Amino acid sequence: MGNTNFRLFYLLIFLAFNSFVHSQNWKTYVLTGIGKISIPPTLELRDENSLVQKIYDHTINQIEKTYNIEFPPATMTFQPVGLNLNGKSENYSRIILTTSKSKKNEYPDSGYLFTIGETEKNKLEEFFKTETVNSLRKINIEVLKWFKPEIININGISAYKMSYNRRLGSNPVVYVEVYKIFNNDMSIDLTLSYRVEESEIWSSDFSQVIKKLHINKR
Repeated sequence: MGNTNFRLFYLLIFLAFNSFVHSQNWKTYVLTGIGKISIPPTLELRDENSLVQKIYDHTINQIEKTYNIEFPPATMTFQPVGLNLNGKSENYSRIILTTSKSKKNEYPDSGYLFTIGETEKNKLEEFFKTETVNSLRKINIEVLKWFKPEIININGISAYKMSYNRRLGSNPVVYVEVYKIFNNDMSIDLTLSYRVEESEIWSSDFSQVIKKLHINKR
C-alpha cells in the first residue's frame, strides 16, 4: 500500500472515530406519552427561567396583541449552547417541538399520510403554503422560497415535511423545515431552523435529529 493510500486509510479512520465520538455525545430526551428525541451537543434545552425565554415570551405577547394572532406554546425548545447562560449567541438555530392533544380519533392515525394520493397532496400543499405565507406576512416575515413538500417515513411514522427560506427585514435568510405528524389523538409539529449562511454548522446534525426521532403510535 502506497503512502497516498495509507494517508487516505488513516483519514477515513479518523473521520469515522470523530463521527462516533460526536454521536455518543448526543442527549436523548424522553417525551412522556409522545416518544423521544435526540439532540446534538451543540444545542441545549431552553431554560424556562432564562433571560432569552423571558425576552421571547414578551415578544410573542406583543405580537399576539398587535396582530391578533395566537402562537401555540412550545413543548420543548432547543437552541445553541450558551444562550441560557449568556442570553446571546453568534449563531442562530432552533428545534421547536409543539403538540396538540385532543380526543381519540380526532386526528388521522400515524400511517395516514402514506395512503393519500396526488390530489390530496396538492390540496395539503396549497393549504399549508397559504397558511404559512399569510401568517408570517402578518409579522413582517417574508417567505423567499418555498420547496416542494414531501411525505416521509420517520421510523414507521408518516410525516408531512414542509421547507422554505424566510427573512425578517434585513436579517440573514433562515432555512426552515416543519414536520407535521398526526397520531390519533395528537398532532405534533417539529420545526427546525437555522441561517442559510450557517448550513455547514447545522444541516448534517439536524438531518440526524429527524432520523433519530421516535414517536409512539397511539
